Amino acid sequence: MDPDVFKLDEVIVAGVASGTQRKKLTVSVSKVGAAALEEVPAINAASAIQGKMAGVRVTNNTGAPGQSATILIRGATSLMGSQNPLYIVDGTIIEGTLADINVDDIESIEVVKGASASALYGSRAGNGVVVITTKRGETLAEGETRVTIRNEFGINQIPKERYINLSEHHSYKLKDPSNPGNLFTDFAGVTFPADYTGGSRYDNSISGGLIIADDHYADNPYAYINDQQDEMFRNGAFYTNYISVANNSKNTNLLVSFENSTEEGVIELTDGYDRQNFRINVDHWLSKKLKLSASQLVGKSSTNSPGGQYMRTGGIFFDVLFLWPDCDLNRPNEQNGQPYDIDPSFWNTNEENPLYALSQIKREELRNYMIGSYSGNWYATDWAIIEGKFAYDRRNTHYTEWTPKGMLERGGSGLQEDKGYYRVYDEDLFSYTGQFTVRLQKKFNDLSTKAQLSYLYEDYQMSNSDVTGYDFSVKNMPSLTAITGAKSTESEIQDIISNNIFGIFQFDYLGKYLADVMIRYDGSSLFGENERWHPYYRVSAAYRISEDFSLPGIQELKVRAAYGTSGQRPGFYAQYETYIFENGNPVLANTMGNKDLKPSRSTEFEVGLNVDFLDKFSFEYVYAKTNTDDQIMLAPLPAYYGFKYQWQNAAALESKVNEATFTARLIQKDKFKWTSSIIYDRIRQTVTELDIPPFQTGPIG
Repeated sequence: MDPDVFKLDEVIVAGVASGTQRKKLTVSVSKVGAAALEEVPAINAASAIQGKMAGVRVTNNTGAPGQSATILIRGATSLMGSQNPLYIVDGTIIEGTLADINVDDIESIEVVKGASASALYGSRAGNGVVVITTKRGETLAEGETRVTIRNEFGINQIPKERYINLSEHHSYKLKDPSNPGNLFTDFAGVTFPADYTGGSRYDNSISGGLIIADDHYADNPYAYINDQQDEMFRNGAFYTNYISVANNSKNTNLLVSFENSTEEGVIELTDGYDRQNFRINVDHWLSKKLKLSASQLVGKSSTNSPGGQYMRTGGIFFDVLFLWPDCDLNRPNEQNGQPYDIDPSFWNTNEENPLYALSQIKREELRNYMIGSYSGNWYATDWAIIEGKFAYDRRNTHYTEWTPKGMLERGGSGLQEDKGYYRVYDEDLFSYTGQFTVRLQKKFNDLSTKAQLSYLYEDYQMSNSDVTGYDFSVKNMPSLTAITGAKSTESEIQDIISNNIFGIFQFDYLGKYLADVMIRYDGSSLFGENERWHPYYRVSAAYRISEDFSLPGIQELKVRAAYGTSGQRPGFYAQYETYIFENGNPVLANTMGNKDLKPSRSTEFEVGLNVDFLDKFSFEYVYAKTNTDDQIMLAPLPAYYGFKYQWQNAAALESKVNEATFTARLIQKDKFKWTSSIIYDRIRQTVTELDIPPFQTGPIG
């Protein structure tokens, strides 16, 4: 049998009625299998698909250990709100990111791109869908047991060539142009005490001021150049220990795995990220027609975030870029004996030593999580399967932030000791789904048909409490009981119910004329009171030309087209009136309710071309045009409404996407394979409608 070098027989399960061969797809679904994932291991599932798919951008926004990368599929679909796709792991809808899913357990990652492909997932799929399937024992031969052990160790670093180039000269006069100084830059017009060695903005023994050079050129040297970025960043180790045992017996298959992962990160004085995951996947045939399956992940993680101040506006990273290069970040603190001088330069009036904040402020997040899915399949006939499934995502998060009593801070006349700050945030999240599905598959002469009819119930429950306090009575006591100053408490409870009904029908005539039709109806408590239910649909078709015509050198030639819709749900508070409270009393009417608030709707038309030729090469081209209407925007209101804002369906966004993937299988041997790919995508987006008054937005506004 000839090898399937183009993976035409590779089965896709996302976005279709049931498992469908890639060559018979009528929509855009990309897949990365376990073999490709294992070639370049990543610490979490989001990072594992980086650079492997056209139209899929994977970005590490913060670079902080334990933070999942952001996945953006075919550009933004929302002007205000999350761009995250819908994540599904073994049938469980994941609330949040993929930070806690380890790659070693993954059998495949499928990315459903565009509204036409993701229409099957309805009002949560406007940003696309990422479907992850984990490994199971059923892939083994009957009676086979497989033990997998993987240990990985490496170093994370920021190459010095990636450092930002900073100024190494200044425009001020020197006392002696041929000798700028030794321990500090000796500026003209400034009198330094005899024992001065540098630092301290508040050193009153320094007199005089800087004088601009006559030529005004910034070409005068500092006493020395210190690489402060090198002092702030380090080489951080990471390692993973993984073991799994898989077995396939006559009626039962099983996979059990354990992973321990640590990532130090590249920022000094930060512990980084630790994770431990335990997984068990089981399938058991009670009889020839009844199969029970379970997937269970139990894990915990801890993240130590950088302890700099004002992180949202740059914080420690801003400081390290704007300090003068003759600053020594490792100078001892002369004020109270704490490590690292808060003011390493007399002249930097706005920037502080970033290492000082890192050594003082502590931020830690602890997460415990359980993700599970349990299903039963009854193979009623050779053409009908009835499935019931229960899946859940349970997470507990405990976050603390501590500024210790005695930490130095700048004041009007000098350095002062902070009285301390403490914050404790706890969140309990439980999301579950119940689904009942009927799958039908029947062949009528040359016509093969597949159908899926399904009802999906969703329940999302979240509660949290957030307590902050100022002024500790004693030092080194990170506890709310030691707070003597002001305390504030916030709490929140959410319960979101959604009901979804959908059906999809696939048609295959002679293996060359392909089509599918899909319709879905979603009802959610997130929709406005007058807009509780919304429909979604898809029609798609493909023609495998190479099945009708023998084309020299061409193994597969297919054209396809699809038209469909998907959406994004409003936020929890968007349809309700909200108020700001102080001391238990409402003091400000914030947002006005909107009973007519609808989910946004993305409507996409897509065409595609697939060509496999010369037994070595494959090419795919896709053009898609998407209009996302009813964008959910926070609109400012005139004062006479009595509220400041209202969430409204008030904008539209148009996207045009071109994607191309060229793959060359250069060498295909039993023991050696070499495959190279070139991936191209071009996305252009235009705001076509914005029906709200002008307003300011952004990180500060």
